[in-house]
Order: sequence, then structure tokens, then C-alpha cells
Amino acid sequence: LHDASALLHRAVSTLPFLPPAYITALESYVRSIAPMQSNPYAIFHSTFLASQSTIQALLSALSRPPAQIAQISVARKSVERNYNSLTRSTRWPLGLLDDTRQRFNEEREEKARQSQEQVDDLGRELRYSQQVVAGELAGWQDLHEKMGRRAIKEFAKGMMIQERLRLAGMMRALRRLREGKAELERASASLSGVSGRSS
Repeated sequence: LHDASALLHRAVSTLPFLPPAYITALESYVRSIAPMQSNPYAIFHSTFLASQSTIQALLSALSRPPAQIAQISVARKSVERNYNSLTRSTRWPLGLLDDTRQRFNEEREEKARQSQEQVDDLGRELRYSQQVVAGELAGWQDLHEKMGRRAIKEFAKGMMIQERLRLAGMMRALRRLREGKAELERASASLSGVSGRSS
């Protein structure tokens, strides 16, 4: 709207027959609808985008414990598999491939130990994640409500300021139009008085 009005003002200001007061009034109107530097719509939008990114971060934090539980389940199955293969390897006949059997058992024991360590680490990480998520959820609800209310209040306040400034600008433009109209009426009255005397 402002750009179109600015183009209109530029075109109208070249008209020679239009009184200067009308051109000045149009210029005042164009200034009154100029976009403000602090746009309430943009501020409101960015506030809710920030809120949305917070919600997405919270949702990703909430999805982490189920993923960790699945990892723990996979690691436990690996531990069971490794221990079961150890019990099967003792069934080999004595004397045959003792070195190979010993090496194989040591590898299986190492894999089982590593899998058990992984299960323990994942369990500690899961407990920590659950505590963090519980704390975040407790504080997030109050914060989210306050942020939303504050954003709506700031938006309403910004819009009210913007509309008051526009109204003041339009009142100035209207005042200039009235002044221009009064000047035109005086000029036409003086012209009609001069033409009446000459006849």
C-alpha cells in the first residue's frame, strides 16, 4: 500500500493544476502509512517461531528415551547371544583345537563384557535423559504460557502504537486538505469579486 501510494504521490505531484496544499496533504498521507521499523507482525511471528523451535527441541528430547530403551534391548540380546555361545563352545571334544577354542572363548567373553558395559552406559544415560526431560517439562509449561501471553500483549501494544501514529498522520493530511480547500474558496471568492467589479 505504501509503495503504491508513493508512486501515486510522485505522479500526482507533477500535475500543474493541482493546488500545492493537496499535494502536501497526499505527501502527509503517504508518510503516515509508511511501514515502521519495528513491525509488530514480524516481531509476533519471530516470537512464535522461537516458541516452535523450543517445542521441537522438547519433542526431540522426549523421543530420546524410547530410542535409548531400544538400544539397551539390542545390547542385552547381544550379551545373551555371546554368553550362550560360550556355553556351547565347552561341548567341543577335549584336546581338539584347544588353542582355537581358547581364543574363541576369550573373544566371546570380551564381546559379552563390552556389550554389558554398553548396557550399563546406556542405562545411566537413560536415567540422566529422563531427569533432564522431566525438569524441562516442568519448567516449560509455565514458560510457554508466559511467553505466549507476553507475545500477544506486545503485539497488541505495537499495533495500537502503529495505528495511533497512522491516525495522527491521516489527521494531519486531512487538516492540510481543509486548509487547501479554504485557500481555494478564498481565492475563488476574490476572483469572483474582481470579476464582479470589472463588469
